[in-house]
Amino acid sequence: MKTFNLIICLALVTLLIWLNRTFVPDGVPAFGGLSWYGWVSIVLVIFFVGLVATLHDFARVLGFFKPDLIVGSELPAIRLLDRAELAELGLAKYRGPEYPHPVIFAERCIGCQACVDACPHDVLAIIDGHAVAVAPDLCMEDTACEAECPVNPKACIVINTTKPIVSRPSPTRDGGTYQTNVPGCYIIGDVSGVPLIKNAVKEGAEVIANIASDLKTAPTEPKAEYDVAIIGIGPGGASAAAAAHELGLRYVAIEQDQILSSIENYPKGKYIYFKPDTKDWEGGLPALGAGNQREKVLEAWNGSLIGNGVRINEFESCKAISRADDGDYFVINTERTEDKAQQAYNSRRVVIAIGLRGAPNKLRLPNEDMTIRVEGRDEPKVLYSLSNPADYRGRRIVIVGGGNVAVEAAVDLVANRNSAEITPRSPAETNHVILLVRTYLAPTVKFGNKVQLYQCFDDGILDLRFGVAIKEMREDELVLEDVRTGKEIETVPNDLVFALIGGERPDRFLKSVGITIE
Repeated sequence: MKTFNLIICLALVTLLIWLNRTFVPDGVPAFGGLSWYGWVSIVLVIFFVGLVATLHDFARVLGFFKPDLIVGSELPAIRLLDRAELAELGLAKYRGPEYPHPVIFAERCIGCQACVDACPHDVLAIIDGHAVAVAPDLCMEDTACEAECPVNPKACIVINTTKPIVSRPSPTRDGGTYQTNVPGCYIIGDVSGVPLIKNAVKEGAEVIANIASDLKTAPTEPKAEYDVAIIGIGPGGASAAAAAHELGLRYVAIEQDQILSSIENYPKGKYIYFKPDTKDWEGGLPALGAGNQREKVLEAWNGSLIGNGVRINEFESCKAISRADDGDYFVINTERTEDKAQQAYNSRRVVIAIGLRGAPNKLRLPNEDMTIRVEGRDEPKVLYSLSNPADYRGRRIVIVGGGNVAVEAAVDLVANRNSAEITPRSPAETNHVILLVRTYLAPTVKFGNKVQLYQCFDDGILDLRFGVAIKEMREDELVLEDVRTGKEIETVPNDLVFALIGGERPDRFLKSVGITIE
């Protein structure tokens, strides 16, 4: 019994005794020691006290809820399918479960797997080239699947939820022409927020077709030496350059690294899938089926570009893009990597295909640019990508990161892959690898990668540590610290550090051009 209830009982007993002594004179009929009006008074008092106690408890419980959920205030709207969406699904009425879960629009879905990777509860899977809600009853209303869906309108929609959906930032562009809010400036590929190599190649050819059509009716611009400038020569930019060359447009193609560097940076032997495999291949690069090995992709695409005479300015970075004040053209300022020579190009139209990741994120250690002596030559101690795991044998390596790239690198440095199967390297070929994860593995880490990571950990060929970071870096050792407390843990011998913690988004560059980020 609560103290409050005990006090009420004692108060009622006291009241009963007081009423009996005060209001029942000698000789007056009484029922159980009280007159009839005494009993009525007690009933009224009990009712009043009970009402006060009930209202008190009700107010206390209601205080646990957010103000916007209190009775009488406006409640958040529950996301349901509207008539147009039902018609697109071929339904007159939705008869699915009433709890929150994702609904997939197959015709919109490009099979990029972004929703599958974002869902931490294995609700979704890719079947026949598009996402399918295979286990809607496991949905915990995370809504990350809809937030990560890159297409517009969304192919993945979470219904029966009141949670607001905050999508990842993406530049403003027209879905049909790929033109941004800056007239004459177009954007394609990963940087647009829509992933997939096959999609980027398709957009590269289509954007050049749109530009060629636009220039036919646009007034001539004598101050422009080029019809189109293509910034970034990954799959999308390479496709655009090939299409511009084929259509006879005056073009300049600029790449800050080497051609197809995004493919070059994949680990050697990596199999590249061209999703979705249900859609036909379109674009200025040759088709290679549903997928192929990295080396064969590079050989085919580089061979096609060189064989057709497509001109690419490699190792030349774009520093600024600005619209001219005296005509309908853009000024593109660049710098050559080798000699820092400055160059300016005047182009009527611009295609930005720079990819989603810019400069790599740094560890922010005082001596992060340290070099070490390896076989008579100086090499950086900290690397930001792993292209060929076979180049590293018998090394003491620390990897920093908790995403797919870091996990795959850790596994590749201690084991050999054979599709989904892995086997430990021989003692002479293996490395001593420590994977440092500041908090926990990213929700986007694929299930297969997690299985392989923990298999290596269980086999004792990989050291996995959570909540640990590098405090100090020395030539042949690292000082590790506890992320939460900042306390030094231990010093470990070390040859190399791979900082695989992602890269800066190119939002600042896009905004400098005038492109808005939604």
